[in-house]
Amino acid sequence: MFITIGERINATRKNIREAIAARDAEAIRNEAIRQSEAGATILDINGGTRPEEELENLGWLIDTIAPAINKPFCVDSANPENLSFAAGKIVELSGIKPPESGMDADGAPWLTINSISAEKERYDGVLPIVIKYRASVVALSLDDSGMPQDAEQRITVGRGLIKRLISDGVPEERIFADPLIMPVALNTDAGAHIFRTVRTLREEFPGIHLTCGLTNSSHGLPARTLLNRTFLVMMVANGLDSAILDTTDRQLMAALKAALVFAGRDPYCADFISAFRNKLLDV
Repeated sequence: MFITIGERINATRKNIREAIAARDAEAIRNEAIRQSEAGATILDINGGTRPEEELENLGWLIDTIAPAINKPFCVDSANPENLSFAAGKIVELSGIKPPESGMDADGAPWLTINSISAEKERYDGVLPIVIKYRASVVALSLDDSGMPQDAEQRITVGRGLIKRLISDGVPEERIFADPLIMPVALNTDAGAHIFRTVRTLREEFPGIHLTCGLTNSSHGLPARTLLNRTFLVMMVANGLDSAILDTTDRQLMAALKAALVFAGRDPYCADFISAFRNKLLDV
């Protein structure tokens, strides 16, 4: 399963920020439904317009979206206390305990925390939430030394973080390693560093997931949708099996389905053929 994490309900987006501020429940529900119908496995939610408002915003977003769709959440916050609050609220609304496996009936994570890193304060703050709620977690290749500059640093930090999470009780299948995508406009070698990182971590830890914030790669350049599609296809070829992306971009999703065919991850091309028959391929 390629796990798509719908990125659009994020308070950094102007229309979402305005909808949250206005408590426009219809606009938020429609956004959630659009992403779900477009193929999102999980919906990312970020309410962080202002730190003092984030907790209330997250609660409102969960209350608003949960009755409208049957999809798991990926909760995105820099504040571990807010992550814990959101996880507890999701449990409360569902009325059930987190599944023992950490997966829902469809085999997707029942809840994902975005994110943990090898930074001491972040790791110590987020790990107890992941363990308590049997959540999956986006694991950034980032430590207290700062942003990694090349593949070697990403691999070293990512490897250590993955091993530590496993040692601390997080199963491999609930780890979503993120190599940290940087805009290629700032460094034309950035793509090559990311591909090497993904290949290496996939070879060393075949049981984990590999994800990324896909659209970060094209920031600052024209024709971003073309760059995003191309980057996604190349990432799938190197071992990516998840991405935080815009599932309502039909050309992007069509490219993903085609890439999965050639990567041998769509048995008998069934998903591709189904998408074609249902007129979901924008070609």
